[in-house]
Amino acid sequence: MSFYGWLKNGNERIKYTWLPHSSGVLLIHASAVIVNNHGFIFLGPSGTGKSTICSILESETIKIADDRVCLIPNQGSWAISSADDYNFTDRISEEQVVKMEKHPLKGILRLYRGTQPKTIPTPSFQTFQNLFVSYFEFKLHVCCSLKDRKNVFSTLASIARAVRGYSFYFNCSFFTVQVFNEMLNQDFSLGAQHKAIITI
Repeated sequence: MSFYGWLKNGNERIKYTWLPHSSGVLLIHASAVIVNNHGFIFLGPSGTGKSTICSILESETIKIADDRVCLIPNQGSWAISSADDYNFTDRISEEQVVKMEKHPLKGILRLYRGTQPKTIPTPSFQTFQNLFVSYFEFKLHVCCSLKDRKNVFSTLASIARAVRGYSFYFNCSFFTVQVFNEMLNQDFSLGAQHKAIITI
């Protein structure tokens, strides 16, 4: 089943088709980086600083997505891949999923501007809520059927239970980098950056 609607691109209206993606892939509004074989996604509405945080952390991370991220199931865990080139008019096929450059998902960070950078672990229900909002920030997802929506809820809940979530308060100072590194060292024992690619 497909649904049709319109997205605005500046002054232009673009017709999109909503189609459930294959292999349980979910598309969310997020940016993403990798550190030492693992992926971290940054959530928040437009203007929160998803692109900015990637720039701030560029000395410690490798940016893989600026605005759109695919969440991909991987044998009981989850991987991420950039969807920045996704055009909102085509279904993401299984062939495309196989060819995607994938990175295991390690952390989910909801961004907030703050005068004092810090990370605060969030319970799974709050991480679920953050993922839920990021999924439905793409208006085409609002058009999905009730059955598909229930499947999405279940999938996002399982991701929230499996992956650590945080509230990440940041600014443009060096302390933001320091706080991010402290989180990596204390909670994930991660060191220098290293790109990893996995296949499913």
